[in-house]
Amino acid sequence: MRQILFQYGPMAIPSYGLFIALGVIVAMACAESLARRHGLEPFLMLDTGIIAFIAGVVGTKAFFQVFANETLWLEDTAGEHGGHSFFAGMFSAMVAGLIFLKVRGKPILKVMDIFFVFLPLGHAIGRVGCLLYGCCYGKLCTASFPFALKFPPIRDAFNQLAGSPAFRDHLGKGLITDTSTYSLAVYPTQLFAILSGLIIFGILFFIFSKWKSKMKPGTIIATYCVLYGPLRIVEECFRESPRYWGVLTKSQIIAMITLIIGICGMILLRRSVKTAKKGTEPFSWIKGFVG
Repeated sequence: MRQILFQYGPMAIPSYGLFIALGVIVAMACAESLARRHGLEPFLMLDTGIIAFIAGVVGTKAFFQVFANETLWLEDTAGEHGGHSFFAGMFSAMVAGLIFLKVRGKPILKVMDIFFVFLPLGHAIGRVGCLLYGCCYGKLCTASFPFALKFPPIRDAFNQLAGSPAFRDHLGKGLITDTSTYSLAVYPTQLFAILSGLIIFGILFFIFSKWKSKMKPGTIIATYCVLYGPLRIVEECFRESPRYWGVLTKSQIIAMITLIIGICGMILLRRSVKTAKKGTEPFSWIKGFVG
């Protein structure tokens, strides 16, 4: 792990923030390029992306305020100390983007479909920052587990334990001592997240490239929800996170909701295609808002 990638005097570039920014930039640039090739207004994706990104940052902080009861709006740290939640950021960004596109009179589902093609790619890049910082770590596992991770203690200029969340967690539970070289082995959940993001991106890009002219607007959004929901539920089974209702994490609960939304979206899309063939357009009140 490497929490600070570069440092020059008092100026330091944290790995977490850098890869989050890189993921956003790559996703927005790719979405803008694809949108132009499909005849959408130049810079529409970039304008929407900037609005969505700002709303996403505010949404993650608000989520953390509500559920962790912390006062960290002005902090610029990562992981569990920065108040970052992917689901909160994604939903906040979606709402802001939807409102922006509606005010501009643009085809919301068509634009959102293009964004969602590259959302998992940006997410995967951002998870590299999690890996380098050491947050979002997994539960204890055997050292022989493939790609099992061990995190070192990170000490500040005064030799005080300052970083490596997994090391601090294991130290607090009495599993290791402050003289230990590494934490105990944990599941590589950051690698799981990176791999799942790349797999989802590959599937969505293939679907969009092959059937763009035939599929209904909103298909990519629904497909993303159906793919990401189950993968996140499985990932959380191996991740060290607080449990609610006995066994579920907050992310698993939200992932289940995301999966349900995706399934409902696919049902609506399928029914709209069948009804359209009969000459009637269903759910006109929905299309009037997001069409």
